[in-house]
Amino acid sequence: MKHIHTIRSAFLLLAAVFSTFWLLEPMHTLAAEFTGGNVESGLAAAEGIRVGGNSDLRATVVTVMQAVLSLMGIIAVLVIVIAGIMLVVGGGSDESRQKTLKIIIYTLVGLIVILLASAFVAFVIDVGTGN
Repeated sequence: MKHIHTIRSAFLLLAAVFSTFWLLEPMHTLAAEFTGGNVESGLAAAEGIRVGGNSDLRATVVTVMQAVLSLMGIIAVLVIVIAGIMLVVGGGSDESRQKTLKIIIYTLVGLIVILLASAFVAFVIDVGTGN
């Protein structure tokens, strides 16, 4: 049981460090008010908005979404690895085994949702760019 507590503490520390660096990373945003009429004119207006560099607002949003989905996928894989370690260290008790298998199953379901969200973002990008 002590091993599980140590693994859980290490994972929480790792998650806290990554989230701290992610939150403290400087993010530059610019605000613009849209006073246009329909979606097409809004998309045309959004193409001209420059955010933090030489990319427009849509490209920045797509980049952020892809980065978030990638980070979530990496975290899901880490959780599966940690659950596998918990399964091995658990000592073979049925309670520990059932708990670990639930973690793995829920994480796999979450990973499938992440993959579907990634496919949806790619679809929206293709539709938005006319490919």
